[in-house]
Amino acid sequence: MIVSQVLLEASVHLRTGRIADAVRLYKSVLQQHPDHPQANANLGLVSVRSGHHEAALPFFSTAIHNAPAVPGFRIAHARTLLALGRVTDTIAAVERANDDGHTGLPELEVLKARAVSLNPLTGENGVAQVPKVFCVGRNKTGTTSLEATYALLGYRLGNQRAGERLIWAWGRRDFKPITDFCRTASAFQDIPFSLSFTYQALDQAYPNSKFILTVRDSPDEWFQSLTRFHTKIVGKGRLPTAADLQEFANGWLWRTQQLVLGIDAPTLYSPEIYKAHYQAHNEHVADYFRHRPADLLILNLGEADAMERVCSFLGFSGVGLKVPHLNRSA
Repeated sequence: MIVSQVLLEASVHLRTGRIADAVRLYKSVLQQHPDHPQANANLGLVSVRSGHHEAALPFFSTAIHNAPAVPGFRIAHARTLLALGRVTDTIAAVERANDDGHTGLPELEVLKARAVSLNPLTGENGVAQVPKVFCVGRNKTGTTSLEATYALLGYRLGNQRAGERLIWAWGRRDFKPITDFCRTASAFQDIPFSLSFTYQALDQAYPNSKFILTVRDSPDEWFQSLTRFHTKIVGKGRLPTAADLQEFANGWLWRTQQLVLGIDAPTLYSPEIYKAHYQAHNEHVADYFRHRPADLLILNLGEADAMERVCSFLGFSGVGLKVPHLNRSA
């Protein structure tokens, strides 16, 4: 076995969503090299990505023990502890990293500051009740980048695919499955959180939560980003037709657009319908929170001070950090 080749193949599987294949390869490395730092760390990251934060911790610990000079392992370990609400353990992990020479890393300093800020909320076992944060901006407004920002700041992320399946409950205006789902993590974005009415139900179910409305420079820019993205993922080399969408991903994209936008084949990708819906959603969210500026941040992630504004809104410093720009459709 050439370990570097196996790890490279596993990373390709991860990028293409074949999680089980990547896990199989990482485990094959550990069968022969149980202490391999990168394979352990990558298995930890996969566990976090799958929502199994507690299971990730031993992998990160092994990686740190065998490669103490790698800062990324320290950051992933501390971030996972904070996502679990283990604030005292997070602070201790950052201090150990500093003692081992990892001083001045913005990511570690932010995680420690966040843990310190949560410390008054800590219970007997050092587990903090982290206030929830919901991104209620429409899809294609930088929500994937905001999700990466949540992770960078140590929030425990909701499982997006599981959340998306709740769109049918949203369509019935049955918000209990959605509010129940929100017990599983502390930060959420995209469907069903990007849809009308959801933010109102969440505001009632989880008082003192924070809401972020991500926006684009204009409705035109948002619509162009959406159509570029759909063109890219459907893969026809052109704007998809109704028939294309009905065949793609078991028709999920087609049925959700019907449910949310009320479109049919002739009105699919109608600029007027889509842009009016986008603008109305933003206006309704802003109006709902109009007397509560501390609870809503309207954010354009393309602006230079976006990370500073997010960090300030969520209550800690983000000096030296930048918004990770992901999932660009252009």
